Amino acid sequence: MLGQNREQLYVPRQYALSLNHKHLPEMQLYSGLDLAPIFTPIIGNYYQCDAVTTPLFPRMITKNVTAKGIQELLASYYKDERFIRVIPYKSEAYLKRLS
Repeated sequence: MLGQNREQLYVPRQYALSLNHKHLPEMQLYSGLDLAPIFTPIIGNYYQCDAVTTPLFPRMITKNVTAKGIQELLASYYKDERFIRVIPYKSEAYLKRLS
């Protein structure tokens, strides 16, 4: 029963699943994309930050690269960013609840 475990109400979860989020037009404009990106923000008990996932579609990848190679590229690119963390390729530990 939900009443017995209200903690379920506060777990991070995606929203705007209809893919018509109000910020999509500006994201497309500033990124220079021909098509609007897939954007499903994640709401959670965060202090002034978001969790963001970005799907990658095989048709958009023009080189022969592995998932680990993509993770390494993104980690290298964002390594000096203060507000961006790229989760390690072997990320099972990041899926557990932080206490």
